[in-house]
Amino acid sequence: MLGKIQKRATKLVHGREKAPYEQRLKALGLHSLHWRRLRGDLIETYKILTGKENIDSSQLFQRARTTELRGQSLKLYKKKISTRCEKVFFQPKNC
Repeated sequence: MLGKIQKRATKLVHGREKAPYEQRLKALGLHSLHWRRLRGDLIETYKILTGKENIDSSQLFQRARTTELRGQSLKLYKKKISTRCEKVFFQPKNC
């Protein structure tokens, strides 16, 4: 829904009505809704992992057990995904 609104709003700019969506975004200095959601997810993940949010990170993430992190202390374990639900939803390990 929000994506449709953004697409429609970019068509309202005079002289850009016929341009492809990606070109309209670039001309207006905007990012796609997909990119903004991904960025928001990454920022929220960082805040949870660093304790800036009042959420127990162990309920959502499993830290990697390797010692070869090149100075990075926030590396996460990535489990294999077996269902579409797990691909789409951000849920605690216990669900």
